[in-house]
Amino acid sequence: MEHQHASHFFFHPMLVHFPIALYCFEFLLLSIWLFKKDGYFSRFAYLTFKCAFIMTPVAMIAGYIDAGGITSIVRNHFFSAVAVLAINSIRFFVWRYTIQRESARPVWLWGSGLLSLVMVAVTADLGGDLVYHF
Repeated sequence: MEHQHASHFFFHPMLVHFPIALYCFEFLLLSIWLFKKDGYFSRFAYLTFKCAFIMTPVAMIAGYIDAGGITSIVRNHFFSAVAVLAINSIRFFVWRYTIQRESARPVWLWGSGLLSLVMVAVTADLGGDLVYHF
């Protein structure tokens, strides 16, 4: 049996796992911060969030290129990713505003982190469907 090689190298699958893991880790840090009230965890969560936020459009661009644009097959996954970016864009501005003033609202940041994580999970599930069903 001859081994076949793909004619195209896909970057999206490699890049997308970074923001997924970082958003999960950020949520864990926010959860610890919510209960321990230690500013170290909020600062670490913010750093983690910034890395995830920067990687999100990079992964999206790679996915767009790998898919050859917004096709009917990837449409739901793409717009779900846009929702992740939109939610986290709002979170980015809130984070920047609150972290600079040391007036961060742990419950709001935790709740918005949970919303982000749910949307990341939905997007990941839709992406997994593309891998296993098409």
